[in-house]
Amino acid sequence: MSKAEEIRKQFGEIDTKRDEGLSDPVDVLRYDNIRYGLRADQLCDLYTPRTEGPYPLIIHVHGGGWVYGDKERYQYYCMHLAQYGFAVCNFNYGLAPEFKFPTQLQDIQFVLQMISDKMSYYHIDPARIYMMGDSAGGHLCALYMDALYNPKYQKKYPFIKKLFDIQAVAYNCGVYDPGNDELMKELLDDTTDLQDVNVIAHLSESQPPVFVMSCQDDFLREQPLLLIKGLEEHHIPFEYHFYTDSQKEMLHCYFLNVRDERAEEMNQDLVSFFSKHHA
Repeated sequence: MSKAEEIRKQFGEIDTKRDEGLSDPVDVLRYDNIRYGLRADQLCDLYTPRTEGPYPLIIHVHGGGWVYGDKERYQYYCMHLAQYGFAVCNFNYGLAPEFKFPTQLQDIQFVLQMISDKMSYYHIDPARIYMMGDSAGGHLCALYMDALYNPKYQKKYPFIKKLFDIQAVAYNCGVYDPGNDELMKELLDDTTDLQDVNVIAHLSESQPPVFVMSCQDDFLREQPLLLIKGLEEHHIPFEYHFYTDSQKEMLHCYFLNVRDERAEEMNQDLVSFFSKHHA
């Protein structure tokens, strides 16, 4: 079994157990399998409150070590965010090793193009658009923001174009300086080096405010400290949240469990951060 197959099996079992018994919230409307590209997997879902828009929008980039995950695995978490009054875009992107970097950034750009084209159709408020990602998704989201706001880095990925303003971003339990991460071998081809995918190396002062979080038992809990140093050096506004609990474990990406009380605390902090940043 390859490393990617091993992770897909392991993570899949964990996520299935976490979401067992969940169903769609009655106060959320879902639009499924919106096509944003020509590949069969280039699909996204959009969830909105069952209230009148326009809605603020969260564009969510899922995690999974770059080799695992899809919109089905994240549907309940993203619909939970929609219950706070947001439209939420939840999409598939090309997974490694089948799809090498920068396919993932291209897919994000295609998703944003679809949103730009259909903003009025889905009643999206263009003054309140946010992006977020967790774990590997936080890494990809942060790299996309680097390319969007750093002209030198954008030259390497000229397909990335600014289509609308993003008011704030959130990176949750993410990786920002991959170092010699073993899974990077699955993501990168021979033309891309580790510096190309180092978020901190390509930050720029013009980037929007950042919500950064981790928790006591997150195996990546040192990564936000590296990112924060870079944010401070580039004068990028941020909030850092580190969650602890003396009574139980708080593992990597614990906040995805919509039935967990401490997860609710983090998600309330997240949407509060977004809500105070708008055009």
